Amino acid sequence: MDLPLRQSLLLGTYLAHRDDWVGRDELLTLFWPDEAESTARHNLSQLVYHCRRQPWFEGLEVERTRLRWQVVSDLQRFRAAIGAGAWSDALASYGGPLLDGLPAGAAPPFEAWLDGERETLQAAWRGATLQVAAALESEGRAAEATARLQAVIERDPLAEDALQAYLRCAASAGQRAAALRAFDTFRTALRDELDLAPLEATSVLAEALRSVRDADGSTDATRAAPGTAPPAPGTGAHLGIEPIPTPIVLRGFAAPITPFVGRAAELEAVDELLTERGERLVTLVGPGGVGKTRLAIEAGRRAARAFTDGAVFVPLADVDDPTYLARAIGDALALEPATDESDEEALMGALASRSLLLVLDNLEHLLDGAGLVAEVLAASPGSSALVTSQAPLGFQGEVQFEVAGMRYPKAPDVPLEGFDAVALFLRSARRTDPRFTFDRADAEGIVRLCVLLEGLPLGLELAAAWVHLLRPAEVADALASSLEALAADRSDVPARHRSLRAMLDHAWSLLGDDERAALAAVAVFHSGCTREAAEAVTGASLRTLLALVTKSLLRRTASGRFESLDVVRRYGLERLGEDPARRAAVLDAHAEHFTDLGLRVAPELVGSAPVDAANRLAAEHDNLRAALDHAVASGDAERGLRLANALFQYWWLRGHYREGRSRLDALLRLERPLPDDVYAEALGNAGSFAFLFDDLGAARPHYEASIAIARRSSDPVAPVATLTRLANLLTKLGDTDGAQHALEDALARVQAGDAGAKHAAQVLNHLAGLAKHRGDAESAERWNRACFQAAKDAGDEFMAASAQANLGESAMLRGDLDEARSLHTEARAIFERLDFRVGLAINAQHFGDVALAAGDLAAAGADLELAMARFADLDDRLGVAEVAVSLVDLAVARADWPAALRWIGAVRAQHDRLGIALSVGVRKTLDGHEATAGAHLRPAEADAMLAEGASWTVEETVSRAAADEG
Repeated sequence: MDLPLRQSLLLGTYLAHRDDWVGRDELLTLFWPDEAESTARHNLSQLVYHCRRQPWFEGLEVERTRLRWQVVSDLQRFRAAIGAGAWSDALASYGGPLLDGLPAGAAPPFEAWLDGERETLQAAWRGATLQVAAALESEGRAAEATARLQAVIERDPLAEDALQAYLRCAASAGQRAAALRAFDTFRTALRDELDLAPLEATSVLAEALRSVRDADGSTDATRAAPGTAPPAPGTGAHLGIEPIPTPIVLRGFAAPITPFVGRAAELEAVDELLTERGERLVTLVGPGGVGKTRLAIEAGRRAARAFTDGAVFVPLADVDDPTYLARAIGDALALEPATDESDEEALMGALASRSLLLVLDNLEHLLDGAGLVAEVLAASPGSSALVTSQAPLGFQGEVQFEVAGMRYPKAPDVPLEGFDAVALFLRSARRTDPRFTFDRADAEGIVRLCVLLEGLPLGLELAAAWVHLLRPAEVADALASSLEALAADRSDVPARHRSLRAMLDHAWSLLGDDERAALAAVAVFHSGCTREAAEAVTGASLRTLLALVTKSLLRRTASGRFESLDVVRRYGLERLGEDPARRAAVLDAHAEHFTDLGLRVAPELVGSAPVDAANRLAAEHDNLRAALDHAVASGDAERGLRLANALFQYWWLRGHYREGRSRLDALLRLERPLPDDVYAEALGNAGSFAFLFDDLGAARPHYEASIAIARRSSDPVAPVATLTRLANLLTKLGDTDGAQHALEDALARVQAGDAGAKHAAQVLNHLAGLAKHRGDAESAERWNRACFQAAKDAGDEFMAASAQANLGESAMLRGDLDEARSLHTEARAIFERLDFRVGLAINAQHFGDVALAAGDLAAAGADLELAMARFADLDDRLGVAEVAVSLVDLAVARADWPAALRWIGAVRAQHDRLGIALSVGVRKTLDGHEATAGAHLRPAEADAMLAEGASWTVEETVSRAAADEG
């Protein structure tokens, strides 16, 4: 065993660093982890004996189970100075990395502890150095600041925050060449080690340096005109775009220990307001954690050049009384009021003749005393104020500059490095874990975090603090389930910024009772709400809602909707849940409001402005979903089904088939009884969605039950809509007699009752479809013309367009391709205006069929590929199978006999799987094509082609259509 000085030094270092009792068991694990316990205890006893004999180890306290060595050392002095914010004293005490030069060979646990402590102490030294450099810079001692910063850069070549400060100070000190060398070294190291480029703010500083004149008056790109005197060394003439004629005076500007990321546009805009436009009161307004303070620090540094007396940074977060505001500003300016004057009088007198930028940070909780700011500006005409607050001051002449989250990507398939939010996350993650790299899965996780946090800088930094334990996707999962996920024990930031919850708790504490009630209640809205909805559901007044907007907890869009950050909304829901009775009442009011909205708007979906109506529902889609969810959760089947029935046409027009089916099915599983009209309509609608998804076994009993209930009604036309749907199903199943019977029943009811032309058009449309299926083209065209006229009489644009599309098919069968194109073009225009996606898919197939009949095979292929893609997007398997029929015709026209047989196999197999019978005409056509194609191939080859097509899944069918046309 090695018991000499080296082991004593390690033990002494550890005990001195702990500065308290340390258990013997802890020391055994630290120094002899692989030894037997008896051996390790013996070793420790021998080491303690040896240490107590060393004269420099005086004061070692030894007890049976623990040891302690309390000694005054440079380490204690350094840590005490850091804790007191005595930055210069801390630097004087710092002796370099802990146990620097220690030979290898210590036990792994001790090595791990030592590495961590070295990193912690060096980070503290680094922060102290930046603080001292910032103070030197503010005093105009740029050369001294540069020397300090140079030491940081040498020890940490990737310290971008230190490099930014170094570039700024080196330029002012006339050390341009050294600064550019440092930038180039940093850029190379950053690329080689982390595969990153410098931040935009860093690059801007470097590029500005390149344009500065050398001692002979030249720049990298140009030379000064003869006789032009170069700037005197050390005068601060630098940075081209930010010339500083004299040293800038900066008071109270702490040196951030992280680099400034992004915000280039915001920084430029704030600087323009303060320096070019001469605005005297600019307030950076935004929610907590959005980065107002950091932006104010950078903007204040930059704008200070325009003020003779520079800028002063006044932190106000810890000022708890508005009456102390003047004292806080005076303290930042180092004012000493005379015994016979107040703090306000001393401040006004001191500033009267000054040209100063006051940066007042975190003023939101002192707004009652903010009138002092206006008084200061009135007393000091040469001064201006840059304020950060969650709410504006409300003064005349105030410019409110809204600070939002950083730009962030919405999807991982875009270059992530172009977004400030991603850059901030990656920089923060690599501070947490310098070895952090990310792959495709991580990129998706990063995007999810950005979206969940909406680019909120505080949230991104907190999320990045977890990458040493979790991948980004895991952090996103945790955040999605709980606001508690994002928290960090960071002593160098205010308590309110150590977690999302702390930030939100702070904002909550600043609200009045009415504002708290409104913020909690408005959280029940999804994707925002209108003013009317907010007032109806929450009971809050417009004044209260606008107060939340001014305090950055709500935002109002250009259209007048109220929205909030997702984390704010989730926090509001938690607060609402603290009062279960209130929560239940608000949720019920929300469901009632949006049920009423759905019932009001639904008739307009088949009126004169269906797209406008559909857009109104689309804007509230998430709220309508929430209302349906509440109906299921509360067991309110009637209200839920009334809303679902109202939304049926919207779901159908916009292609939300799967959602419509699942919600109707969930509501129909609730306990009944229900009013007959509501129940019958819901069953019919559920059957239609089941039919669309080819679940004919579910669709038929839904239809039959709906018809049976509707027949009990005194209104003879009550079952008509579902009778036509049943007829369509029976037609697909090949039961044309059953379909004919159902349609005759429906037609008789329409003629007997006062149903109007609308119901008649529906029945006539299905009679045309049945005739087409039977191969009776003449009857199909006659019924379609009657349907078109009935729809026009009823003002049913949707049905009229469908009839036009069907008439286009009839015209093509008659060989009148010009009329067919014209009719399909008119139908397409209406479908596009209605945003009827199924209609547009069918329309693309119709255009393909017409192009095929005209011999334009290239156009036919493109149209049919589009139709296939549209049906696939709608998850409409029947539509995919129908387009495959047209692709058989296209392959035959191209004389591509193997493709023709593959498509024939696909058509038959997919219709069989769906349980849908092919029409008489289609069966005859396919049989003829199979015979023609088979004649060009050997029998075994033809059979193989048919079998291959029959084996295709729906997804393979769609991809094959794209491949054939690609």
